Formats: sequence, structure tokens, C-alpha cells
Amino acid sequence: MPFGLTNAPATFQAFIDKALREFLDITCVVYLDNILTFSKDKSDYEEHVRQVLAALRCYDLHLKISKCSFNTTEVDFLGFRIDTEGIFMDPERIRAVKEWLPPLIKNYLQITAPLLNPLKTGKNKKEIGVKVRQTNIVPPPFPLSKTALEAFKALKEAFTSAPLLRYFDENKPMRVETDTSAFAIGGILTQQFEIDSHLHWLLVAY
Repeated sequence: MPFGLTNAPATFQAFIDKALREFLDITCVVYLDNILTFSKDKSDYEEHVRQVLAALRCYDLHLKISKCSFNTTEVDFLGFRIDTEGIFMDPERIRAVKEWLPPLIKNYLQITAPLLNPLKTGKNKKEIGVKVRQTNIVPPPFPLSKTALEAFKALKEAFTSAPLLRYFDENKPMRVETDTSAFAIGGILTQQFEIDSHLHWLLVAY
């Protein structure tokens, strides 16, 4: 099926979900042609990989070996880096954000601001959003004022300092924190993790 058709991605997703339905969210996750198999130890991992490969073979699906990575504790997946500790941003994307130049037009910050949504908590988004809206009040030509540069710097900092997302553990205490403003609502899920013999509330999901 050519991917140029409107319903092609959804059709293929339904197909691959059917092929791997026995293992989804148990030993693997899949998004279109991106498959991630995971296990707690090496012996289980080898068996899980065999099961996934066997399921793909049953549906006459083939893998390109040059695009595969096996037996690793760290992997780049759908724009994120995943390791044994959790999920964080791809360093290459962080580098690209750090190289952003200051805005030259007034609407640049307004265009960039929505990109923060998956990265920051409601409280911080609100503080940054106020700075961005303030720059939009200034009449053209767009000045590189102190307020504007601070807003742009805050956007870059929000991207490059996004915290590690820990893996959810149903056996650990959990807490949901929410925040709202006149134009946005946000929430985070945290759980208690032990680090150096001390308990800390760490971020699990936005």
C-alpha cells in the first residue's frame, strides 16, 4: 500500500497492531514501521525478539537489518532517547534548539511557543507564556528588547532542560499535580523513587 493515500498510515497501523497483538505493551511497542522490543533481562529479551520476529514472519513482513539494533540498553525511538533509567530528549534535537537564533519578526515567538506543550509543566508554561504574550503587544517593527530576548531564551531553556521521564511503576506511590490559567491547563504525574537512600518525587508523565 502506498503511503501517499490518506488512510494508508491508519490502515498499516491497524495491520501491524494485529500482527503483534499478543505482545503489544507487554514486550513490545509499535508505531507504524517503528518496533521497540523490551525486556527486564537478557535471557527474556532473546525470547521476546524471537517471538516478535516469528509474528512478523507469519504476516510476511520483512525487516531491513541495517535499520535494526539488537541487545542494547539505549536506543533512539520516535525522536526520544530511551535507556534503562527513563525517557529523555534526543541530544541531536537539543543541539538544534541551542543553535536557534534570536527572532527577527514579532510572530516568531508566537509560532514557537506551542512547541513547549509536551515539555513543561503547567506552571512553567504559564510563566513563559506571559513573557511571549508581552512581546506581542509591542508595535512593529519588532524590537529585540530585553523582554523579547528573555522570552526567547526561556523557550530555548524549556526545550533543552526537559527532565528525564521515569518509567511508571504501579507499586510506587503516585501523585497528580495540575495547574490552570486563563488560556491553558496542564498536569503532571510523579512517583516516589529512592535515590541515595532518599525518596524523591520524580516526573513520570505530562
